[in-house]
Amino acid sequence: MSNAVAEQRSQAYAYASLTSQSSIRVLQVHGSDDPSAEISCTLKDEDLGCSTTPYEAISYAWEGQTPSHRISCDGLDMLVTENCAAILRHFRPKSSDQSRRLWIDAICIDQRSVLEKNHQLKLMSDVYRSATRVLVWLAPANPDDAWCHVAFDMFRRLRRLAALAARESAGIGLSSGPPQIIGDPGPTPDMEDYALVRECREILEASENYGFLLFKLLPWFTRLWTVQEVIVAREALFVLGEDALSFGAVVRLDEELQRLRAYHFAASEVYQGFVNLLAPHVEMFHLLWRSEQSRDTSLFSFGYFWRLNVSDPKDRVFAVQGLASALGITLPDPDYSKPLSTIYMDACRALIMHQGRAGVFHELNLCWLSPTTPGLPSWVPAVLSERKPCQLPPAIKSHRSPRLLFSKDGLRLHIDGLQTDTVSVVSESVIWRFDADNASRLAQDVRSRILSGSWWHRNLATELYRIRTLRTWIKFATCRDPVAVAAAMEALHSCLLLGPISGLYYQNQSYGIFERWMEVLTRHDPREFQDRQPTQDSTSKGSAYASLIKRCQSDQEVEYLTATREFEILQRISQDSALSGWQRDTERLGFMTLFKTASGKLGIGVFPIQEGDLIVHLAGNDILHCLRPNPDNEGCKIVATVYVHGLAEGDAENEEGEGYREFVIV
Repeated sequence: MSNAVAEQRSQAYAYASLTSQSSIRVLQVHGSDDPSAEISCTLKDEDLGCSTTPYEAISYAWEGQTPSHRISCDGLDMLVTENCAAILRHFRPKSSDQSRRLWIDAICIDQRSVLEKNHQLKLMSDVYRSATRVLVWLAPANPDDAWCHVAFDMFRRLRRLAALAARESAGIGLSSGPPQIIGDPGPTPDMEDYALVRECREILEASENYGFLLFKLLPWFTRLWTVQEVIVAREALFVLGEDALSFGAVVRLDEELQRLRAYHFAASEVYQGFVNLLAPHVEMFHLLWRSEQSRDTSLFSFGYFWRLNVSDPKDRVFAVQGLASALGITLPDPDYSKPLSTIYMDACRALIMHQGRAGVFHELNLCWLSPTTPGLPSWVPAVLSERKPCQLPPAIKSHRSPRLLFSKDGLRLHIDGLQTDTVSVVSESVIWRFDADNASRLAQDVRSRILSGSWWHRNLATELYRIRTLRTWIKFATCRDPVAVAAAMEALHSCLLLGPISGLYYQNQSYGIFERWMEVLTRHDPREFQDRQPTQDSTSKGSAYASLIKRCQSDQEVEYLTATREFEILQRISQDSALSGWQRDTERLGFMTLFKTASGKLGIGVFPIQEGDLIVHLAGNDILHCLRPNPDNEGCKIVATVYVHGLAEGDAENEEGEGYREFVIV
């Protein structure tokens, strides 16, 4: 009988109620000698705390599928998604006298019962923690897609790279590699023959410079639920086709690439793609390890997960509930019947108070005005509305203890603060990427051509618009006082870095490259900039800019972009890896804008900062905030965190703590 839905049988499977508060269902999949045979299984109710029979848990992506494939469960019909059917068929034993015990949410939880989903969510981290192994299913729904063979090849390369990293960390068969940089690193060691670097170069060449970012096409890597599922596991195993790789090996690879990125362009590019792919998973792994060593749980934040997707906005909280619990943080119990705004406020209120007791402001430092989810106070971080977080590094020495207090209705946050300055004038903001929202800045004909073009059209337009904005920022920073251009450029350098650099050597190195970058951006004809030698590796085929430029130069449809002065500037930047590094780092300035204060200082923060906003130091915090008083004098809204050159380098408060007053955040 075909797996697709055909003639209906007489009886469909009906879920019985679970027998206890700690009960789960485990699926026993019966083996078959025939790969095409119908999937047959049995569901068993078991007490999670008492059962000693091992099982494996499945981590996968639903991909928005609806149940359409028939299996036999306890002899009755059950409809499952295409992904579920493929998983069960792949992992079931190949012999009819064997069986395999699996836990898979779509089958083991009655998805039609909100009460059961709420109850099982409380046990989710325990389910994955108790499993002998978590099997991570990466296979796409349609393996015949043209890009899939590249993904399979990249996974095999990932396994080889992880094996090299494991041998290196164990000191087996490879050179020890370069040491860590301490102080002045001296000459860069020759890395061309280092095994991991060779493999990184091959990965970039095989993937047209996109490296592991290609895995973004596999839905598992974009799903928020997956973080909890692998982090709490005893062992997690990535499975793609017949290849497998442990999560532990992935963590070791991350550490090795992080060590090598300062020495070679290829290692840096591969590492960056790796970070964009798995940063939340790896960071949570290290956070959980640190919390077990020191019991410091204050670093947990919703900001880790902003890039990841959920099918239900409520899962932005519920999908990390188990992680918070594993770190000893108590969030309100999951309840899908609650309004979205209530869920967000309750979770953030609990986390802000947890962090505040440790003198930490992670969630408040992620807040900025965002209209995505209406009805939320400004102390709810924007990352819960699927917006890019504004993450500024610590820049203030604060000696005053924080005081946090929520009003009885839980809507207003009372906190002590010191107003240090006021915003007087604002420049335009940098875009993060071109989409229908921010392309409205452009003329209609240009906008429609960009949005209707290929992905590299939008990528090129994004890079060129960043260059245009940077040129505007240079004029903005230097326009008021031509005599003080040097001081203004120093302030701009600090603002683009989002803070000062520690160490005189790195300050000098950074500023020297910054000056060359500024010169390229401001020259009337960037082709005249030929008087200095490009840095090592500047003509590497691994340059992402060079690849983008080459692709677009052969495409006549983007001639309206390649004929611009900004394109000439990008070409010149692409020839020098040091300048490319500065330009590439401007991506993190997405949604940000420059501003000047009433006292004449230059600052940077997230748009929509506007004239009249207050620059405030919240007691105990190490980052400045921009607050906007409500017109009715009923409190202030958090606009964004900001960096102000000349203010953030020193103490923002006087020794006596004078001038502090209570701010009410609404």
